[in-house]
Amino acid sequence: MTLERMVKATPTDSSFATLHRSAGSVLRAGIDARSWREAIRLLGERMKEFRSDARSESDARRATFGLPLSLGKDRTKREVTLTNSDRRGSPLHIRVVRIGPKHYDAVLTHLGGRFAPPGENLSIDGKTTSLATASLIPSFLDEEFSGATPLIG
Repeated sequence: MTLERMVKATPTDSSFATLHRSAGSVLRAGIDARSWREAIRLLGERMKEFRSDARSESDARRATFGLPLSLGKDRTKREVTLTNSDRRGSPLHIRVVRIGPKHYDAVLTHLGGRFAPPGENLSIDGKTTSLATASLIPSFLDEEFSGATPLIG
């Protein structure tokens, strides 16, 4: 099934929450890469730049890109995890796709919803702090991929 046919088959009610428009988004990034390696490099540069700019954001908001998260260097290094789990996958999935001879793009899938179970907190160097509900991922998608083509969402 082609991507376009799959999008047209998306349910219109929220009983299939993971496919419903209110539960997240699927975007075609709109990058113009000549190889899959170049596509990954371009995507990585955008994410690295955004996360560097977000240093002023709280550790809790930055954690929504996935855990564990190591912040700082050497003596100032901080480890960020969940209090009851060491790892949490990112709700942002990135897939490089070939769309023509020597032409690659990416599909960005943001799976909305709760990042961690209710009552879960962050552990920053062993100190417990509240897990923020706001995510940086929608801001990342808005700022870095404003010209992206929405496929779902």
